[in-house]
Amino acid sequence: MIAEPCAEGQSSAELLDYWLGDLQQHSAEVVEAHVFACAECAARLADISELATGIADAVRGSRIHSVITHAVLNTLSRDGLHIRTYTPEAGRVMPCAVWPEDDLIVTQLKGDFTGYDELTLVLEADAFGELNREPDIPLISGGHEILTAVSAAQLRQLPSMRIRIIVSGKRGGREEVVAEYGLEHAGAVGR
Repeated sequence: MIAEPCAEGQSSAELLDYWLGDLQQHSAEVVEAHVFACAECAARLADISELATGIADAVRGSRIHSVITHAVLNTLSRDGLHIRTYTPEAGRVMPCAVWPEDDLIVTQLKGDFTGYDELTLVLEADAFGELNREPDIPLISGGHEILTAVSAAQLRQLPSMRIRIIVSGKRGGREEVVAEYGLEHAGAVGR
């Protein structure tokens, strides 16, 4: 997808916001009218839609573990993915499982993540050690929430175990643990 605006000045960012449903009604109507009149932007919008389909396929195919935004989460939900969300409290352990119809498991981590130069999110399990590390994660939701998304197919492969989610950050050049969350993963649950 081309990042440059079209010949009439329509940006790819505005097309993406339109596709995600993040524009006010008037702005959405302006973009929509433009797309119907501009073949270049119609093709770009088709590319965005194709990319979203690829993302949904990647989620179902167990190839995703990422920090995401609410807009992306809402789009995946609208696209028909079955999403299960867990919101563990810092310092506590929450039971969790993966059901047969689940496509995506989202963990909503709440806390005060402001004031850090960079944040790192680590998943650890007693039996396996470090499962995943995401350095320099973006603070998408204003510094008080991190949404992580993991393919349910990927989690179904894990046995029952306790998982720790550790968020650390650098402040003044020093690394420190910001918050730690626990999930008691029951594995794949059948119905």
